[in-house]
Amino acid sequence: MSLTFVDLFAGAGGASTGLISAGLKPIGAIEIDDWASDTYEQNHSNVKLLSGDISKISDTILKDFKGVDVVVGGPPCQGFSIAASNRRNDSDPRNQLYLEYVRAVKLIKPKFFIVENVKEIVKFKLKNGKLLLDDFKSKLEAIGYNVSYSFLNSKDF
Repeated sequence: MSLTFVDLFAGAGGASTGLISAGLKPIGAIEIDDWASDTYEQNHSNVKLLSGDISKISDTILKDFKGVDVVVGGPPCQGFSIAASNRRNDSDPRNQLYLEYVRAVKLIKPKFFIVENVKEIVKFKLKNGKLLLDDFKSKLEAIGYNVSYSFLNSKDF
C-alpha cells in the first residue's frame, strides 16, 4: 500500500515527480500559472489538476482530497526571495498564500505535510511585525500538527 498525496502550488510538478519516484501515489494538484499547469499535465497526465487560484477554490473542492496521506507544496516566495530582489515587495499578495496552505491542510487533514520555500522565509516579517514563518508554524500547530523545519541545499540532491 503506497501513501497518497496532493500537490499545492504544484508548478511544473517537481515535487510530484520526487514523491512519485519515492513510491507515493498522486491524487491531485493545484497550480495557478497556465504555463506551469500545461507542463504539469504533460509530466503527470494521470493526475487530477485544478488550474486556478487556490484562494478561489472552495472548501468543498479541497475536502474532496480529504484522506490523502501527504499534502506537499511551496507557497510563492517571489515577494521575499533574494533571487528576484528587484521584485521583492513586502505587500505582494502572494506573501499571504501560506494561509491558503494552512486552510488546505486543515480541510484535508493529511497524516503529514511538506512545505518547500526559500530560506528568506525565516526573516520575512508580516505587517504586524511577526515573522511569517512563526505565524505559519503556529497556525499549523493550532490545528494539531507538530512542526519542524530545516535548511536543505538543492545542489545536494
